[in-house]
Amino acid sequence: MSETDFNISELFELTKDYSDAFNALYRLHTFDEGEIEKIYQNIKNKIIETKIISPSKFLESISHALRHNNRYLKSYFRIFEKLYEDYHPDKVDCISFSGGFDKLIYDKYKFSYKHPDTHKDFSIEFLNENTIYRSILDDDIKSFIGFTERSRFDEKQIIDNSLFPREYHKIGWLELCCYYDSVNCFKFLRTKFNSKITKTCLGFSFLGGNQEIIIECLKYEKPDTDCSEYVIIAHNNDFINFLITECNVTIYLSKCPDYNNVDACLIYFDIKKSFKENLTFICEFQIPSLCKYFILHGADVNIEKSNKTAAYYAAKFNWKEILELLISHGLDINQHHALFAAAIYNHVEMAELLLANGANINKIGPYNYTPILEAVEHNSNEMIDFLYSHGADINVYDLGGSGVLYFAAENKNVEKAEFFISHGLDLNKDPSKCIKPLFLAVRNNLPRIVELLISHGVNINAEDKKGKVPLHYAIKNDSVSIARLLISHGVDFNAITYKNQTFLQYAVEHHGYEVPKLLISLGSDIHQIDSDG
Repeated sequence: MSETDFNISELFELTKDYSDAFNALYRLHTFDEGEIEKIYQNIKNKIIETKIISPSKFLESISHALRHNNRYLKSYFRIFEKLYEDYHPDKVDCISFSGGFDKLIYDKYKFSYKHPDTHKDFSIEFLNENTIYRSILDDDIKSFIGFTERSRFDEKQIIDNSLFPREYHKIGWLELCCYYDSVNCFKFLRTKFNSKITKTCLGFSFLGGNQEIIIECLKYEKPDTDCSEYVIIAHNNDFINFLITECNVTIYLSKCPDYNNVDACLIYFDIKKSFKENLTFICEFQIPSLCKYFILHGADVNIEKSNKTAAYYAAKFNWKEILELLISHGLDINQHHALFAAAIYNHVEMAELLLANGANINKIGPYNYTPILEAVEHNSNEMIDFLYSHGADINVYDLGGSGVLYFAAENKNVEKAEFFISHGLDLNKDPSKCIKPLFLAVRNNLPRIVELLISHGVNINAEDKKGKVPLHYAIKNDSVSIARLLISHGVDFNAITYKNQTFLQYAVEHHGYEVPKLLISLGSDIHQIDSDG
């Protein structure tokens, strides 16, 4: 099959529900409660309930849309309220999540998806009546001119607010006019103050969508790949066509799934005739029927993008039918990392299918990881049992020397730590590899794992890079049970070690209570002084 077998009209029809739902979200231009309810119900029924994306992922989409269209802040917040009432999403990508949006959530619900300090100085004053920001938002030229004639007006003043794109980017008056498509205020600033058109002006002009402003900005700034990010967010196919065909811009394709714009990808692939080489990328939209179309029309099933393949995404999203289709269309099952994805996301059925078709259960991936290391690190308990029962080697370590026991301790998974030790984990092959799990078990206050490691001969007096031994961490946590365990197995609690201190001095310095009492009861010398006197 050739590129001509891909029909753009068929693809648009295939993705219509997805595109309609997210176009309505990103192009939202209403405060009407009935319209807001309609937008939410459409996304709920066609996107969330169909498992295309999770409620938490949709929450991130609301944050993206709001940040690039904050005129309708209250409408987006109403959509969030409906989402929260229905699903109570508890996890978001904190890096991309708007601090300003998070502050609004905190003000009403008294919880925060990000750390509260990230939005302590946040304000929505710019949306209030009788402010210069509101004059620009409404393109009220008379009011705006009045503000500029005041003695305190600074033509170079900037706004720094996390409800705007690029949280730490400071925005000037002219850029604000572009963002809000305020053409009259824009023209006034250009005429009165000769305000400079910036690259941000051009990007924001695509968000605002005002043709006059776009044309003026294009006279001074040339669109590029970074600019295309704003075009993708705008969900306007005419702008996408314009950038590709008229400006020869390479679209920032990796941003399309972030901003739920599948149409932008399809248009780009159609113009560039590059459908067959982009199956992996199209999987990121999590639309199984779209992936199936690409496979059946001859897309390369083995192409890799950023160390991921279509098989990786099929295993990640638990798409059995798609994975079977990939296999039947020539998937090189050991070339890629589908089994790793199944391990990370605890999808046992995907792992069964992969192993049945020849996947290597002990395949070594980036950083010396194997599937079982991924499973243990991500606490995928069913997958751990499955992989072990099918012959996975548990005596493996990543490039940093961390193995299954370390990751079990990191996750406070005592049951699996015991399982590994009782099912053939070789603690004597390389004793140094057991030191990291011991320190981690002590820091995480896991006496059972500490006891198991001690019983297998792990060195309890080993020092970490700071010169501390396990007892120091037991003291820091004021963990009597672990301190008693270490001392009962021979740790000299009167020794002078880290910073030339005794353990009792270290305990007092860290405001311990229970462990100092234990040390004194065991006979620790309370009169001993350190090297500083």
